[in-house]
Amino acid sequence: MSVRSDRLEFTVPGEPFVQPRGKPVFAGGDNSKRVRMVSAHGDHPVWQWRARIIFEARQAMFTGKVETPIEGPVVLSVLFVTPFTGARKKKSPNPRRWHDARKDLDNFLKPLKDALVEAGVMADDGQIVTYANVSKIRAAHGEQPHTRVRIEAAPAIIEEVWA
Repeated sequence: MSVRSDRLEFTVPGEPFVQPRGKPVFAGGDNSKRVRMVSAHGDHPVWQWRARIIFEARQAMFTGKVETPIEGPVVLSVLFVTPFTGARKKKSPNPRRWHDARKDLDNFLKPLKDALVEAGVMADDGQIVTYANVSKIRAAHGEQPHTRVRIEAAPAIIEEVWA
């Protein structure tokens, strides 16, 4: 774990989860077409994952003596390592591979950004002006799922981003 006043880096152990969607519920008993969305709060594992993010972020801030949220525009880098799936091949190792199934990458980001704000890392997730590297991969055989997070102050000159 490395920490500077304009940079925070930490690892969150455990499986990353996507933000759940609300569930449609038909309103009224007359089979009308009116639909309302019910919040997906409750026992969903995303809430436990968010709590782990908040804990690890605050630990990283405390260890690095970062007492206030990072101010101004920030760059976010994230590596989501999801659980290993599939059969183990006896004679060859199972390396990391891209996670290109169902769960959209942006849905992994939503609960992470909300948790970073709640942890006090930044005041608002609108401060994120660019993503330096955001990836989702499957863990190698024997590797534990986790999320690696790095937040740092954005460069002062925009051309440096696209140079």
